[in-house]
Amino acid sequence: MKQHLKSIYSFLILFLLTGLFAFYSCERNEDDIVSREIKEINEWILEHMEALYLWNDKIPGGLKPGQEADPEAFFYKMIFQEEDKWSYITPDLDALMAELEGTPLSTGISPAFAQFNNQVVLIVEYVYPGSPAEKAGVKRGDLIITINNQHMNVDNYYELFNQPVITAAKGMISGNTLSPTGESFYLVAETIEANPLIFHDILNINGSKTGYIVYSSFTAGINDNYVEDLDNIFSEFKTEGIHELIVDLRYNLGGEIDVATYLASAIAPYSVMNNNEILVEYIYNKMLSDYFKLPGTDPGYLGQRFISNEYNLDLDKVYFLTGWKTASASELLIIGLKPYMNVIQIGENTYGKYTASFVINDTNNPPKHKWAMMPIVMKYANKNGFTDFKNGLTPDYAVTDFIFDLKPFGDTGDPVLAKARELIGGISVKSASIEKFDISYRRLEDKDMKRKSRLIMYK
Repeated sequence: MKQHLKSIYSFLILFLLTGLFAFYSCERNEDDIVSREIKEINEWILEHMEALYLWNDKIPGGLKPGQEADPEAFFYKMIFQEEDKWSYITPDLDALMAELEGTPLSTGISPAFAQFNNQVVLIVEYVYPGSPAEKAGVKRGDLIITINNQHMNVDNYYELFNQPVITAAKGMISGNTLSPTGESFYLVAETIEANPLIFHDILNINGSKTGYIVYSSFTAGINDNYVEDLDNIFSEFKTEGIHELIVDLRYNLGGEIDVATYLASAIAPYSVMNNNEILVEYIYNKMLSDYFKLPGTDPGYLGQRFISNEYNLDLDKVYFLTGWKTASASELLIIGLKPYMNVIQIGENTYGKYTASFVINDTNNPPKHKWAMMPIVMKYANKNGFTDFKNGLTPDYAVTDFIFDLKPFGDTGDPVLAKARELIGGISVKSASIEKFDISYRRLEDKDMKRKSRLIMYK
């Protein structure tokens, strides 16, 4: 980013290596049943979890790295299941980093899944510009009823969608049934530029210039290219002299604290940004909290402040559009701004993730393994101490986003955006209606939701 924020990850690794935490020996014992390499991976997991994990006091005693054949299963034995839905481990560091950097292997579709008349269907929430899906003409709101000639069900829908090569058949709602349209498209996954800036525009709402941005993740990109795109949009908003701002976070699962702070600093009142007010405070496990409170320790380790942003709009009010996928860094942005300005939330309850992770990998040169883990290391609270919103953030104006009738971004028929238009312009805007369809359905969770809803302190 143009102004990099201080990372505490490197400090904490030093914290581990300077003897403040006792490392295990990786020598084989007589009762070991795994190879030395597997034992070493398990010890690496245990060492970092006992030092950094937010709930390290809940890690079971008596764990034996030399008797655990599966490092992934060993990792999940340490997770505090009552609170932690998000800690994650993978044997593929490269794939994880590609996803975090916004260059995943993907067809470019963001999917929503619903069970309808004993059948699972896929609704396209959006497609990434330049992706295989966009090139094939796939659009927001498209309905997919089969993949590779197979009907989706509650057991196979996510596996079918995640295949690297798919032929998808489109459908439509006719009465209260699904009918094929006869159209299909063929997609081959490739490494894409998953630019989170899906859409932006300046809307004229009853004479009020309103900036509108659809933002899908807090991702800086390689060489901060996505942050530069964010700068360009806010520069345009500032030049055009917008009066209002709508930030659409309905599909934003989170991302990097640095980027969330940068965006918050573009939105907040100028005085808040200029005075480097507190955005959020960090709460760690007892060992780390006590250490960071020692005299002489950098107070930056205990929280995040607003930073300088030349594209600051000096607003006193902002509208956030939210949904059940609005998570993590998105929620941090919302609660972090609330003490300083009028934050108006429209849509559905957010996901409810008030915690953050590090990406931890083997720092040896060369690395001894490719495992990486993202344990929860802290939770955050805003200036007023608000945290632990386990049921998500409740909107000021509850509006259902009907997934079987998704409108193009910016369309006046979008019911959630229509409510923001109504509040800004003072006039009622006709929007899409659920009564248009005499159907019922059950929304299905993205099976990677818990892994994808991220707040990253370092990558």
